[in-house]
Amino acid sequence: MAGMDQEGVYQEGLDQDSPVRRWAEMFRENARSAEARLRQELQAAGGPLVEPVDGDPLHMWVTFVYFGPAARVSLHSSLAMAAGVPTLPLVRLAGDVWAVALKVRHDVATTYQFVVDDPLAGLSLDDLFRLTVRDPARAAALMAQLNASAVADPCNPHRMPPQNAWSAGRDPAAEPEERWDSVLTMPAAQPLDWPGPPAAERGRLEQHTFTSTRLGNQRVAAVYTPPGYRPDAGPYPLLVCLDAELMVTWDFAEPMDRLIAAGRIPPLVAVYVGNIDPGMRMVELAANAGFVAMLADELLPWIRQRLAVTTDPSQTLIAGASLGGLTAVYAALERPDIFGGALSMSGSFWIGDPAGPSGPLVPGPYDEPEWPVRWAAQLPRRPVRIWLDAGILENTPVGPIQGTTLLASNRHLRNVLQARGYEVGYYEAPGGHDPASWIRTFPRGLAWLLGRS
Repeated sequence: MAGMDQEGVYQEGLDQDSPVRRWAEMFRENARSAEARLRQELQAAGGPLVEPVDGDPLHMWVTFVYFGPAARVSLHSSLAMAAGVPTLPLVRLAGDVWAVALKVRHDVATTYQFVVDDPLAGLSLDDLFRLTVRDPARAAALMAQLNASAVADPCNPHRMPPQNAWSAGRDPAAEPEERWDSVLTMPAAQPLDWPGPPAAERGRLEQHTFTSTRLGNQRVAAVYTPPGYRPDAGPYPLLVCLDAELMVTWDFAEPMDRLIAAGRIPPLVAVYVGNIDPGMRMVELAANAGFVAMLADELLPWIRQRLAVTTDPSQTLIAGASLGGLTAVYAALERPDIFGGALSMSGSFWIGDPAGPSGPLVPGPYDEPEWPVRWAAQLPRRPVRIWLDAGILENTPVGPIQGTTLLASNRHLRNVLQARGYEVGYYEAPGGHDPASWIRTFPRGLAWLLGRS
């Protein structure tokens, strides 16, 4: 890496405009004074140091700093993933002081952690993704090591439950707070109070166990009812949300409450569909017709027996993020008799052919990506509306797929659907593949699909 020697120590003469170079020079002159000043500035900033980039009004320098003994320290964030790696090394300024400075767009919101003695050092996203699918036990062991050595930024009080715990199938909210994700909110980022102040009354969330005869398994189904729900006031619009663990942990009901209170959407009922485990999630949410049939033919009748919800497809929506976003769009196009709208956040439309010899997630070196785009293009036009969003930090090659990125595949699907005459809402979020971005795009998509204006 430019600016580092073999021990990760900053080298003079490289990265001339980086704030890290300026700090390195101060540390060489007087390490004790420089460290005291650095700590003072971090405390005043309440997190990473953010400052202008000369001649570039769109970006700002963000300097991340870690204090502590280590052989190496890395940054785990969508900002690293934008560079094609799961973690990005910090450089040693002096002793136990580590730093890295990145140019970040002025409206980005994302999360990060520091990783001490990083077990993923040297791995690319390609390496990690292949390992996750082909040797899940080894990948899980590495991610367990990552989680054990990942910490929040002590200088930053703004934190969220850690995404890597969710990915590993654990309850993120149960993790010690010092291991949560720190939140980076750039000066021009969308505020979380959109579209209005907190609702005076919150909706209700109840957890159930749902059994599928078709799939032969059980899973969590968390049911949201809006403030003031009454059976005689129905039928209510219905929203099916995939990845219940994501929706519950990061409280996606809160923006629904705000939208309802602000009159942006009608009161609705939502059911959050849980995952069996991380490995099964990779199977069920990769354009799996059997999983979609379970949703349409078992889950929806189950919820309709219990609550006053609509049977009108135009008022029945499905939402998800990542593979869940892919499945939301796939479900609406596969079963338009049930779902009249789909909300996809960072949808994984880059995948290969599910029927291919290598499967959708780890295709061979010559397999073609973006199978969902080709599949959607050849379908008869469906009476559905589709919302797509993806992050600007998601524009690097995804895992083993060559020739596309997550952002590019979302753009391609948008173009294909619009050319086929679909009504498509589309937004490129100033963020990455993480809940700090999705909690901002979710209410935008929901307002577009159900909005009263």
